[in-house]
Amino acid sequence: MKTLYQKYFERIWIRIFLPSVALRPYIIKYMIYENASCHLRDIPFRALPNGYVELFFHLNGSNVHFHEKRSLTRRKCFLAGIFELTYPLKIKVATTDECFRGLSVTFTHKGVNKLLGVPLFALTNRIIDVETFWDSEGHKLIQRLIHSISDEERTRILNRFFLYKLNHEQGVNQNNIQWILDHLEEKTGKITVDEVAHHLDLSYKTLYRKFHDHMGLCPKSYLRILRFNRACRLLNQYPDINWGELVYRCGYYDQPHFIKEFHSIMKESPTQFIKTTGGNFYLNRPYCFR
Repeated sequence: MKTLYQKYFERIWIRIFLPSVALRPYIIKYMIYENASCHLRDIPFRALPNGYVELFFHLNGSNVHFHEKRSLTRRKCFLAGIFELTYPLKIKVATTDECFRGLSVTFTHKGVNKLLGVPLFALTNRIIDVETFWDSEGHKLIQRLIHSISDEERTRILNRFFLYKLNHEQGVNQNNIQWILDHLEEKTGKITVDEVAHHLDLSYKTLYRKFHDHMGLCPKSYLRILRFNRACRLLNQYPDINWGELVYRCGYYDQPHFIKEFHSIMKESPTQFIKTTGGNFYLNRPYCFR
């Protein structure tokens, strides 16, 4: 299978693969990642939500410790739903050797309904073990991935697994929310809940109900995730971007609004963060190490 791209990011080597053509409406990408220096081990951090549901498989003894509301859970292979930005969840990576290694699958919203067979709200603010979610089928998938000899073979295994799901999974119909989410993904510039409701010819109450019933999130929380991730992507790609352009493209009211939002999430200003990191803080999602 052809690699879409590969790069070195903050001592983490990543490879991105596209799914097979039939799966592209449902899966955005497969990502293989490896950290040879283990510089993240034993350092608690927040993996901020990127607005998508993701599936993670960790290899060679690698796993993740989740610190959530005074409880500690260890997961090796898990499904992660969309979390609210304010949800109190910190993680630590752990390994049995000197390498933290794993792979992830990022689903479209439509893919969650079709390939996983669950509505989005069933996964919101949740981490679910793969074997709990898929029983023996999940165990067999994990074993095949662990014993594969190459990343290309792992992606072929995932393609076969999800093509089977595509043809045999009944899926969940969430058309009532899907077209709204598609619209928000494509929209740039200022975005407010009232403007979205007006553009879609819906009342605020109807839009709120649709989000609550189908996503387990209010529309304001989801728009906040979208805005912040767009800002992080732009800062990562263009550290010298004009603040006015960033504010406009991401939908913030003004520059003070963006700076206040960034500081409340990352615990420092965007200028300070870029100065200390060069903007390199985006690997599939923004991370906060405070």
